[in-house]
Amino acid sequence: MPNALLVSPQNPVTFWSFDEALKVIDKKVAFPPLGLLTIAGMMSEAYQLRMVDMNARPLIDEDIEWADIVITSSMIIHWQSLEDVIARCNRKGVPVLNGGPLPTQYFEEIEGDAVFYLGEAENGFMDIVDRLASRTVKVGREYVDRRGKFQDLAETPLPNWSLIDFDDYSNMVIQVTRGCPESCTFCNIPSLYGKITRLKSKSRMVQELDALYDSGWRGAVMAVDDNFVGNRDEIRHALEDEVVPWQEERGYPFQFHTQASIRVSDDPELLEAMYRAGFDKVFAGIESPVEESLKFMGAQKNLQGDTPLMDKVKILQETGFEVQAGFIIGLDTDPDDIAERTIAFIREAGIPVAMVGILGVLRDTPDYKRFSRQGRLVEGAKYTGDSGVFSRELSYVPLIDPDTLLERHRWTVETLNSPEIFFERCLTFFNNRGRHPIADSPIRLLEIKAFFRSIWRQGVRNRNYRWQYWKFMLKVLLKHPASLSDAVRLAVQGHHLILTTQRALQVDEVKTFLDEALEHLKHFTNGYRAAYRKNMDTYAGRLMRAVHHRFEHFQDDQRTMQHHATVLRGAAQEYYQATCEEFQHQIREPLERFQQDTDHLLRTFSSEQAALQRS
Repeated sequence: MPNALLVSPQNPVTFWSFDEALKVIDKKVAFPPLGLLTIAGMMSEAYQLRMVDMNARPLIDEDIEWADIVITSSMIIHWQSLEDVIARCNRKGVPVLNGGPLPTQYFEEIEGDAVFYLGEAENGFMDIVDRLASRTVKVGREYVDRRGKFQDLAETPLPNWSLIDFDDYSNMVIQVTRGCPESCTFCNIPSLYGKITRLKSKSRMVQELDALYDSGWRGAVMAVDDNFVGNRDEIRHALEDEVVPWQEERGYPFQFHTQASIRVSDDPELLEAMYRAGFDKVFAGIESPVEESLKFMGAQKNLQGDTPLMDKVKILQETGFEVQAGFIIGLDTDPDDIAERTIAFIREAGIPVAMVGILGVLRDTPDYKRFSRQGRLVEGAKYTGDSGVFSRELSYVPLIDPDTLLERHRWTVETLNSPEIFFERCLTFFNNRGRHPIADSPIRLLEIKAFFRSIWRQGVRNRNYRWQYWKFMLKVLLKHPASLSDAVRLAVQGHHLILTTQRALQVDEVKTFLDEALEHLKHFTNGYRAAYRKNMDTYAGRLMRAVHHRFEHFQDDQRTMQHHATVLRGAAQEYYQATCEEFQHQIREPLERFQQDTDHLLRTFSSEQAALQRS
């Protein structure tokens, strides 16, 4: 019996990874890899299966050596990890088959020898698995394109939940629909999954819930649909006829959340069906508070109807939902005060978890065509799902100065994820919420432990914002005592957002230092000796100013240059070591480049000085 190893690549640390929150609740990862588990459900019984979610445990050499074939499914955030997995399989001589959104759209740019499957798995892949696992033909680099057809979801089997340990995860996942009818210019969902919403049958939804329930899961379940309400009438009937009775019969074992268009607020009947089915959170792509910017990105439907955008959020909250939201800045039509207006909207709306990012241009989107036609795509840019705080690399050329855009984004995120502003938004949400979820999470041992860990980590050990934490908790106890469990949950999520923001900004500060340090040395080699003696307060960042007192000046220019390079290199290593370990990889490449550029400058300067002496 051949062995098939299913590998889910590692997620990078981002705002969405919630690593710090997971530590508090003693979980390893937020969500299991539903796509790969569904692939497992499609596999022939002739195969022995093993799953490695690299977010739950490391992929070890013994896993690869055990396998006759390795199968991965990846999104754009997994780019680096996927290439690492392929390289390891190549070294071991194990064939690897890669599917998912990342290889479907970026197959030509992913490094390594592998078979890249393009399209949905429902279009058939077992013939490839059988061929690779037989090892009869040496496989190099190959593309199998099965795009262009979207199958009925009735053909999609149930996920194989037996391959994972539920204790590793804070949420489970289901998929009810696939595809999205919207026309947002930045989004690649229509090209990947179609513009027509495909819906699973009512009975199939119940089968999915039964499978999770029978496997022992109780708690949060996310419907990871592209747009849960892409087909409103069908979804409402399915919830009313099947999901609501199922939940009621079992005492609401699941608390659902999903992502949907903000326009769901226009449909009170659907909102009520979602509430009665046990939904308590909705992630909405609000995208921008500015009408012209919404039109630019094809999201003007967010403004549809007579209800203002702010009131749409409050309607959801009044119904009983926590609203989470995504926003994009860096659009051609953004006003100069877009950062201030975005922050003001999020604060007034009471959106605790608000993700603000710089526009990223993805393959096979209207934006990609638009910026390509205008000659504004950045050649060679490898967009991996984040531009701004975690990466300075933009995928397009903005109309404003790139540094201005990056600074604008940095300030927005830093403000929103400051302790004071975050806890303020949580209280605003509690003030706006009209009723509590019908499927409130039960208080179990896990929740009790998380509560005390939150008190210890945030209220005692954390000197950074513990007073804001206690002020928030006291206000909740006095004004919203019934919301205490939600307050703890939000505080834990805020712990991740606050710490991750601070650490990401620390990384950005170190990168700024590396740029300034190199520029400092270049000034000297170009003859601007006086720059070494200038007051750095007028032009340098905090880290550069912090090392200025270490500089000494000698009569010998070459000795001065060598000394300053040594000081700056030493400081760069100090700043690198002081960075949180999970973030050091973001500095490693710029640091290596800084050291190489410094070596080059020293060699060039030394040669020039020697030539001057000879002349």
